[in-house]
Amino acid sequence: MTKSIDLQYPYLPLPKKKANCFFAVACILYVVYALVLLPLSEYVGSNIIFEGTFLYEILSFLCTAVELTAFCWVFSCLITSRFAYGVAASVKILLTYALALLVRYVLTLLVSWKMEGMSGSDLLFELIFMLIYILLDMTQAAIVLMLVHMLRKKQDAVYLVRAKALRALGEPAPDPLATEREDKNIFTMSGALHIATILAATVIAFVRIAGRLIYDIGYGAPADGIDLAWMIFSYLSDVALAVLCCALIRVLCIRLLFPKQREK
Repeated sequence: MTKSIDLQYPYLPLPKKKANCFFAVACILYVVYALVLLPLSEYVGSNIIFEGTFLYEILSFLCTAVELTAFCWVFSCLITSRFAYGVAASVKILLTYALALLVRYVLTLLVSWKMEGMSGSDLLFELIFMLIYILLDMTQAAIVLMLVHMLRKKQDAVYLVRAKALRALGEPAPDPLATEREDKNIFTMSGALHIATILAATVIAFVRIAGRLIYDIGYGAPADGIDLAWMIFSYLSDVALAVLCCALIRVLCIRLLFPKQREK
């Protein structure tokens, strides 16, 4: 009688060092955004001395760059934690992200209170909006994790079938990350890891385009051809930024999954 083979996907335990690194990097990015770039941007935008210069545009670009970099870092950590460490670890990363968001929005609120001043009613209003923004960002991250989980769950099932077949033949189980280990090219258009990065970048693009579309609907139709051209350029720039985010997420995922060994 053949002995039954009971296998589980060989997820690794999430190292505490990596979890702390995720939180620290996210907080550093949000501190730079909330305490440096955002106050400078508001100060330059409201000061007539800088009128006619490109300093405000440069600072606005840097704000967007840091914000998108933070999203890329968070999404890459969610993807790699689900790929290498399992569902529980990825949920832990997601909850840690909530703490990093709290740091971001509390610092932003304190800076606004210091620069502009707030009454009690204004503070309550800002606190409500802060909770809404945290909820929206958490929803965005949760959607990415859900999509990656669905993708990885199918791959896990395929791996277990293959591993059971090999064990039945007396051979060792295959490397669970063999495909990702062999496919480290950021321009490769196949593999579950690359699909996961595309899904994450698609979420970023969807959120940015949806927000811009809501703004354009409220603003009204373009007045002339220049406004129309600028509107089209804005949407194309969102798509271009999403492509760059996809590449950055892929690079971060590869570095997190397969860190380079130090040469002895």
